[in-house]
Amino acid sequence: MTMESEQRLSSLDPTIVRIVENIKKSASDSWNYRGLELSNEMLVLLISHPNIDKAAAALDVTIGSLADPRDIPGIAHFLEGV
Repeated sequence: MTMESEQRLSSLDPTIVRIVENIKKSASDSWNYRGLELSNEMLVLLISHPNIDKAAAALDVTIGSLADPRDIPGIAHFLEGV
């Protein structure tokens, strides 16, 4: 993606900073992959298949109880179930 198209994209949706289309995969892999970088620096991987009409989502956040504020112990565990 060129810088010009990234700028146009940013003006349409300011939360998406960058789109990556050329993700390496096996030649026999029929799935489609697209990477996104959001303005909050979160990296997103979108995966789809041309013959599947269902959708699902998953979130992997690499943070846990060691990041709990001292005044709110257990908040990471609580938010895990939300």
